[in-house]
Amino acid sequence: MHVNLESMGDRTRFSGLDDQPHYSAGMEVVKTYTKCHRLMSHRLAELDLSVAQHEVLLAIGREEGLSQADLATRLLVAKSNVTALLKRMEVSDLVERRRDPIDKRAHQVHLTEAGRALLRRSARIQGDVVALMTDGLSEDQIRAVEASMRHVGRSLSAALAPDA
Repeated sequence: MHVNLESMGDRTRFSGLDDQPHYSAGMEVVKTYTKCHRLMSHRLAELDLSVAQHEVLLAIGREEGLSQADLATRLLVAKSNVTALLKRMEVSDLVERRRDPIDKRAHQVHLTEAGRALLRRSARIQGDVVALMTDGLSEDQIRAVEASMRHVGRSLSAALAPDA
């Protein structure tokens, strides 16, 4: 796509971008995600927890014994990022890595009691944020947003597939 710059008084217009009929809808998704992440970060900070740490706790809480590679895949991050994050979380006694009984080279990740307790608290915070996000929407509107975001997610996953 070729982008031409045009002066609009004190604003610059990007033809090829601003001409896209659904550009503003895409930007609303990005802005909303950013606000959600900021609010989660702010509220989780009260627990001395980052959003990334909460996501790790939640993923392991949903399925104990995930490998580090599976955890990275679920969180859409590089395995090296997960390894570094898990090391910090182990020091804080939130998770523990155990050798996989079948593949001795791999590790399975488990929550500690402290990790489970913190997850209960952080999950309540996430539930409160989700309630704020959906406040005032009907069940049909919520289902429509979910379906739309699933469609968007599939499109982006397909675009990422060659890089995966």
